[in-house]
Parts: sequence; C-alpha cells; structure tokens
Amino acid sequence: MVAPLDGPLRRAILLRHGQTAWNLEKRWQGRTDIALDATGLAQAERAAEVLVRDASIVSLTYSPLRRAAQTAAVLKGAFDLRGRPLRRRSDERLVEIDTGQWSTMLHSEVHDAYPEESAALARGEDIPRGVHGESMADVAARVRPAFDEATAPLAAGESALLVLHGAAMRALAADAVALTHGQVAHTFTAIGNCRWIVLVGDDSGSWRVEQWNAGAGAAAP
Repeated sequence: MVAPLDGPLRRAILLRHGQTAWNLEKRWQGRTDIALDATGLAQAERAAEVLVRDASIVSLTYSPLRRAAQTAAVLKGAFDLRGRPLRRRSDERLVEIDTGQWSTMLHSEVHDAYPEESAALARGEDIPRGVHGESMADVAARVRPAFDEATAPLAAGESALLVLHGAAMRALAADAVALTHGQVAHTFTAIGNCRWIVLVGDDSGSWRVEQWNAGAGAAAP
C-alpha cells in the first residue's frame, strides 16, 4: 500500500506492465508489440486492487505498446468501478528501449552472439542495445519530458500513475533522482512485472525514491 503524502509533496508511481510470454522465455522484447499472457492479466488485476485504494492518484499515462496499454486498461477499469475517473492518455515517448537486432532474440542467444556487448552491459556500461538500438541515456532523454508533463499538473498531495516498461522506467527513475544508469544497475534490483517504483517530488522539481520494486505481493525471484 502506498502511504498518504504529507506536506507540499507530489508523487509519481511508475508501474511496469504485466508478464508476457516473452518475459517468461527471457526473450528481448524492445518495441516488439507483445500482448500480456494470462499471468500478466492476473498480475494487472492484483496491482489494480492495491493501487485503486490510493486516493491520491489522479492521472494515468501509459505506453501505447499492447502489454502496457492492456495493463493500463485493467487499472482504468478498476478506478472506473470505484467511481474515480482518471485523467488518462497514451504517450508514445513511454515505449520500451529500442533493442535493435536483439529484439526477438533470447537473452542466451544475445550473450553468445554478442559477448563483448553482453560483458559491457554486465559491467553496467550504457551502450546501445542491439548495437544500433538505444542506450539508457537515449531512453531517459525521450521519457523525461513525458514524465514532466504527467507530473506538472499535480497539486500537493496528488499522484500520477505511469505504466511503462522495465528499461524505460529504470532510465526515467535514474534521470529523475540524478543517478547514472551504472549506479542504478549496481544499487537497485530489477523491476518485476506489475511492480512499481514510487518517486516523491517537491516544488523545487527534485525527486527522490520512496519505494522500489514494490507490488501487490512477493517480488518475483
């Protein structure tokens, strides 16, 4: 459960989409438009049960890729049933990192075919994924304006909910709290499906991490 806000603070809740078959297979998805599987839909429903109890949430912004849009639709349905309509919109800037030619490949296949790049990523270096794809810095530059637009209308005590993707939300969170991708990679755990990061900001425009990999149940192994 997200705790109530005290004082002139606002909150951003960054939620990763539910599970897809490719998540389960450990396959690079990138911008490939994959739908949720049955487990992913159930995860979205459980997350909605928790988040709908947060009275501070007033808006819902989401990536248009199906796995995020489906997750957002479940959330919207839960809020509608409670009689709490949200400001809602899709934002293309929240799509997942472009993984170039790695998209559709298994993680193990990428490790074998691109050993140098895989080793660099394991060290926390911010290189383009898929060689010709995006770096995390590229993603941060793309998603941060969408984040700023989603959070700018918030009054004190209000929260914005953003539904996006694992790499995109880590890049965004790092940028918001002025950490490098390497610092985030070596300090924080990966974000599970339908789990979230909570950022709290003040009137100065600074943000800090309040929760990381929070969720409706135990974190995935």
